[in-house]
Amino acid sequence: MKKTRVMMGMLVLIFLLATACLKPREVPMISIDESINMYVVADPHYMSEKLTEDCETFTNYLDTVDRMMKYTGVFLDIMEVEIKKNQPDIIVFPGDLTNNGSKVNHLEFEKRLKRMKSTGAKVYVVPGNHDINNTKALYFKDNELHLTESINEDEFVEIYKNYGYGEAISRDKNTLSYLAKPYKNLWLLMLDTTKDYPEPGGYLNRDTLNWIVSCSDMAKEENAEIIVVMHHNLLDHSDIIWEDYTV
Repeated sequence: MKKTRVMMGMLVLIFLLATACLKPREVPMISIDESINMYVVADPHYMSEKLTEDCETFTNYLDTVDRMMKYTGVFLDIMEVEIKKNQPDIIVFPGDLTNNGSKVNHLEFEKRLKRMKSTGAKVYVVPGNHDINNTKALYFKDNELHLTESINEDEFVEIYKNYGYGEAISRDKNTLSYLAKPYKNLWLLMLDTTKDYPEPGGYLNRDTLNWIVSCSDMAKEENAEIIVVMHHNLLDHSDIIWEDYTV
């Protein structure tokens, strides 16, 4: 009898393990009043050191751009240290991931995202106007400026498939916008607001607006809150500088 009980216990254990393996991964359920630590990292404009050199041409180029291009790698190094230390739940990158959409920049930036995700954070990206089909993807060599390879929309989705696109519960057919579900009752609506790569202005077409309504309806059915993420401003932040910055 004792031997029979042991055998029955083992069979039950095997059954439980097997059914556990068959169950799909559960999306964590949170309460709306529960604290979530989210990092929003806008416009990193990452530029690989492989594409630069210490020369007069590069220095002159830096004088023409309104961003600290030479130190983008350093800034991301510091951010990675902070992420390991503070363990955020979600990290969002709302566009302009790279400097002028160079493929080299995108591939290196993805490696950095992989390290951030290894801390346990959920990482999501959406493109900005600099990231895709950019005719100003540049590199500097022998004190001269050269064009390098950019990426198209399909390549963007492939490179960043592990940072939102691969887990999207809905995709807009007209843009690279998508709806993600990091938690059962807290979703991210990641909007691609670029007018036409690489034009700077922000825009949402009628079809995308209709898709947004359908996403809202989905969330309402499941009692979920939506956080909207996009590259361009929804409201004017300045009476002086607003053109091409606001949708």
